[in-house]
Amino acid sequence: MKKSVYILLIFSIVLIISVSCGSAPKTVAPVQNTPTTAFTPASTPAPAPAPTPIPATASTPAPTPAPVPVSVPASASTPEPAPAPVPASTPVPEPAPAPVSVPISTSAPESTPDPSLDSAMAKAEEARKRAMDFECPAYFPSDWEALETRLKDAGDSDAYNAAADAFDDLFKKTVPLYAQAREDEIISVRKQLIDTGLVPYYPQVLRGADLLALSALDQYETGDYYTARETAANALDEYETFLLSADVYLTREKLIKTGLTYLGPEYVQRADEIALAALSQYEAGNKAQARKTAVQALDEYQALLLGANAYLLRNEIADRGFEQYDSFNFFTTDEIGLAAVRAYEAGYRDAAVYGAQEALLRYNLILSDGWISYAAGRRRAASEEREFALAERANIAARETFRTADTFYSQADSLFTSRDFHNASLVFIDSEVMFAISRKETAESRLRAQEAIRMAEERIGASNETALEAERIIEGGSR
Repeated sequence: MKKSVYILLIFSIVLIISVSCGSAPKTVAPVQNTPTTAFTPASTPAPAPAPTPIPATASTPAPTPAPVPVSVPASASTPEPAPAPVPASTPVPEPAPAPVSVPISTSAPESTPDPSLDSAMAKAEEARKRAMDFECPAYFPSDWEALETRLKDAGDSDAYNAAADAFDDLFKKTVPLYAQAREDEIISVRKQLIDTGLVPYYPQVLRGADLLALSALDQYETGDYYTARETAANALDEYETFLLSADVYLTREKLIKTGLTYLGPEYVQRADEIALAALSQYEAGNKAQARKTAVQALDEYQALLLGANAYLLRNEIADRGFEQYDSFNFFTTDEIGLAAVRAYEAGYRDAAVYGAQEALLRYNLILSDGWISYAAGRRRAASEEREFALAERANIAARETFRTADTFYSQADSLFTSRDFHNASLVFIDSEVMFAISRKETAESRLRAQEAIRMAEERIGASNETALEAERIIEGGSR
């Protein structure tokens, strides 16, 4: 009886101590200094056996049981086993923080896109592009700059719509000017084409381009501006293509007229082949490539014509004897011309053209200076001849001829003053010749007068003798 009561009392004390210790923090078993490798059965300690109650005595205190978590009820019969040891190198993970809820203010509603603003912005951009396509900035630069600033500062749909309307207004002002400019370009190129004199031989060429130009005009008048712009560009392209063809043909004709094609027939033949290739490409419908090839043919003909003109100019200087006025520059230019010929024969066309251009310029200067010196010489000669004529009284004896010579002299002097030395030289020569003729006429008139006087004197002498003889006869008869 007493023994059972005593055991019950001990159990009650243990239960009270267990409940009171449940609120304390959970203790962790000491961490053993184990290696960082995986655990092995040999290194894993065996779980400690559950403690058995020991009767309390006066000398032996009761053992303290292991703490029990709050969430698990403590039981005297099933004590909690000790936790497994943790490797020293493995960090003990900290508990994850609890999620924090952020309050969202619902006082103001979220903003939603304004479809009217997007539409207004697109409208303004479209109007700006249309105005740009027809070169509004070039015709109204200050207005365009103001509109650009206005569009940049726009912030709502009303402002963008107003900017779009302003761009449209500027576009309406520009379109007539743009159309007139395209028309002026077409008319200018068309006139150049007509001035070549080749249109009568190929009337269908001009007719096709004219139809395109008229179609562009109709499209502008109906408000189909983009189509009209494209049609006008096509018409201008047709006129320019035909003008290029005419330039190729006429340049070749000028080259033939120089009479120097015999100096380089292989080069002329090469240029002809390029020109014929351009014609074949055009007939095959490859207009873009045909124009490139035609430009190449034109360059070839122009290079040959440049060389021929330099050669002819050099011959004129030599024929007129003008090299005497600047012999050093003349022979230096000859060397430049010969170097250009050698470069062309070697295939260095650009260097050849540059050399030929320099030679042509130098020959022109020599010829020009030669004409100045020559005209000055002819002026001095005509002036001297005039003085001789005046000294011989040709202005009286050969009045009409002297007057004509003096008129020529005045014209030549005016040409010389205006630096038209070529024509001045020619007219001075005419004046010099007429003064010489007037002198000759004066001399002839003087001879005729002297002969008349002599004959008159002879007649007078004969008359005197006759009179004396008659007088002697009369006197003798009277005796």
